[in-house]
Amino acid sequence: MNKEVDIDSCDMYEFMNIHVGLSVLHPGGKKATDELIELLPLDNRKTVLEIGSGTGITAIYLAKKYGCKIVGIDINNELVNKANHAAERAGVSQLVSFAVGDARHLDFKDEQFDVIFSQAILVLIDDDEKELAIREVKRVLKSGGISAWSELSWGKEPTREFLTVAAKQTCSKGISNATTFEGWKALLIKAGLKNIQVKEVLFQVRGIFSIIEDEGIKNGIRIMWKYIVNNKIRNRMRQLSSFFAAYPEYLGYGIYLGSK
Repeated sequence: MNKEVDIDSCDMYEFMNIHVGLSVLHPGGKKATDELIELLPLDNRKTVLEIGSGTGITAIYLAKKYGCKIVGIDINNELVNKANHAAERAGVSQLVSFAVGDARHLDFKDEQFDVIFSQAILVLIDDDEKELAIREVKRVLKSGGISAWSELSWGKEPTREFLTVAAKQTCSKGISNATTFEGWKALLIKAGLKNIQVKEVLFQVRGIFSIIEDEGIKNGIRIMWKYIVNNKIRNRMRQLSSFFAAYPEYLGYGIYLGSK
């Protein structure tokens, strides 16, 4: 099935995951994750929810470092199974569990979690349901609890030309579903979160060797080898890098904190 996804025209994130083999796909990579984690009030008394937990890398890391209890949800059943196996191998299955779940309809009781975080989830949700997802997070947060979001963000309001080029170059719903830093902040406030804090970061084009920082040596070398030997992968990666380099004033990511 994966081979049927065309390298030249598939969604940017599908391309990076299926063809290139990246496991860290959210804007800013591991650096953005580290920046988000630094802002979270974590210790072994906290109950935590990660929305869009993928293969469980971040949740497992937090359980090891802080001893907090974490539930991760993801809409992809295959990723959930991989995450639970990874937690068992890491020896933290008593602290971490993963289940299939939808950000728009969280299957948890009211005021269950101290901390809730996600990375590049709202951009995958249609505009008319983004507020619903944020309100669901607010519902399951304890009073005074913290929510944190890392999202693709525009440095300024995009022109029609930019959106047209972005759609053509990335084939990604996530690009068109983003908004400005101020736009995300306004949406969080509208959904009822308080004390909003924003960290704004504009993209810097990263070289192929920076992938090792995100993926580790083993997978990083595997990805670099694909880049060297596969012309279609190399051309698409260069095309995407050129797109990001051409619009530095538009593309970035924001880390947004809000409390209940």
